Amino acid sequence: KEIIATEISNKIVNQAGVSFILNMERATSRKPWEVVQAYIIAENLLQADELRKMIYELDNKIDAADQNGYLLLVEDIISHIVLWMLIHMPEERISFDLIGQYQETVNRFKEELLEQIESIRSMKKGAIGGMVKDMAKRGVGEKLAKWMVIIPYLKDIMPIIAIKEERHADFIQTGFLFIVVTYSFGIDWISSALENYPAGTTWEKKSIENLMAEMEKNRNRIVTKILGFRRKEEEVEAAFRNYMAEKNADMKNYHDAMDTIKHERSNDLLALGVLTRMLTDFA
Repeated sequence: KEIIATEISNKIVNQAGVSFILNMERATSRKPWEVVQAYIIAENLLQADELRKMIYELDNKIDAADQNGYLLLVEDIISHIVLWMLIHMPEERISFDLIGQYQETVNRFKEELLEQIESIRSMKKGAIGGMVKDMAKRGVGEKLAKWMVIIPYLKDIMPIIAIKEERHADFIQTGFLFIVVTYSFGIDWISSALENYPAGTTWEKKSIENLMAEMEKNRNRIVTKILGFRRKEEEVEAAFRNYMAEKNADMKNYHDAMDTIKHERSNDLLALGVLTRMLTDFA
């Protein structure tokens, strides 16, 4: 057991960095073995070993910076999933059973996202295919290219699982709704603005952490509310449209405020905090 534990720890250090486990311990006050277990779960749900194998096979075939970028993206998504588990899930729930329960479902979600993401995000038809072709021109195989285009949308699979279990909803439909809410409310933009904010003081860093937590909580509540808003046998997409129609006036005020902040480039913590708290009205 000690040999296996050492091998797993060394693997995590090689992939995620020497300070990964310690940083996660400090950030969440969880035990080292919980960090390791959460990492293994996230890695398996994403089928990360297969992904890395395809990326490593590109040695001397594509630009080294692109190759390293793909590896870093995989680790960023895994880290996001691990952190969510450690913050939100009790010890007994961080179980390898999650792999058996959801690995195949997550894989199906990924495949359906490839087909649906353009309509979900109101993207121009053929946009995803264009991204895949651009990567192929740089020497990336089609299978890996599709993975790399879709994997950023998988970073929130754990809250999707939590909401799915709470509401007894379909995982894939819940996942689609989660993404629709994220982009309809500009949560991706708020999140990016907070992550890139040049926090110089301890107070600013703590404020960003609190705003990120509040934003994520509000998003989850909005998704849960829409699922509860749904009539019997009603499709999730129809429930979302009905909910948005009911909140039309509030949405206009919300987007007007966001547009003003973007236009004036006044995305300081106060302005971002106002937007984050406006989300509470929808939750």
